[in-house]
Amino acid sequence: MRRELLATFGPDRDGLLRKVSELVDDQMLAEIARADWGQDVTEHLSELRKIRDTAAVPAPVQFCPLEVLELTRWSDSTASRPMQRRDHVMRAFACAALLRIKGEPGNGDALIEGENATLAQLLASLDLLGGAYREKALQFLAWRLETMEDDDGGRPFFIYGLLLLALKTRTDLANSQLREIVDWLIEDEDRIRRAEWWSPHRKDADRWLLGLTTFDQRHVVWVATGYALRALAADAAISPELRDLLGYVASLLTRDAAAWCRDARRTFFLAAGSG
Repeated sequence: MRRELLATFGPDRDGLLRKVSELVDDQMLAEIARADWGQDVTEHLSELRKIRDTAAVPAPVQFCPLEVLELTRWSDSTASRPMQRRDHVMRAFACAALLRIKGEPGNGDALIEGENATLAQLLASLDLLGGAYREKALQFLAWRLETMEDDDGGRPFFIYGLLLLALKTRTDLANSQLREIVDWLIEDEDRIRRAEWWSPHRKDADRWLLGLTTFDQRHVVWVATGYALRALAADAAISPELRDLLGYVASLLTRDAAAWCRDARRTFFLAAGSG
């Protein structure tokens, strides 16, 4: 745990959820509540309103509102209906709430799976919402990382998210601090692979970072961030050595993208054009 490093970001448990909640109107909240084919709308809406209005999350979390938050998390553009800003607001709210709920001590055993996909969706929507939301997300990820157990298999994704946001927000970090994040990321990714419970026979196990999880629904989004990382490194005021190291990390993530490389590049360039 790099507590001294994380402290430089000002870890904040509730800031992101409060910030995104400011954008969520009653109509959006009702739409999220109806996500499960209109089932249990009243119960879902009651819990969602508490989260939006107070930033307090339920513990232990129940089916309402967990089901509709998880369903809204998967919102995405289609050929006939591209996502609009309000769609990204709802998705960011759902993702921020899910990540905050999982971080609540009383929900440590809650079945909230695929956090890496939730984080990927959050980061993609924040690119459309703007810099102030990224800054709150950076503080939130620092808080989550402070509270994660050493055996948490999702931690490398959160460290990588921290690195991305630090570069996107142009946080005033020394080269040595950025280097420490990268070293932590590489060490933690390797730690998972050496854990007794990790199986090298899982799907895509040889892929750096992405091979750590079977929840691969948004791997294309993570690969897209690899192209973004390379562009961010090229534009950052950092040492040539650190720029090369960041380029190396980007190459690990985008290596052998094969079947979905084109989609990943398209995801990156769409986000770049909309941000």
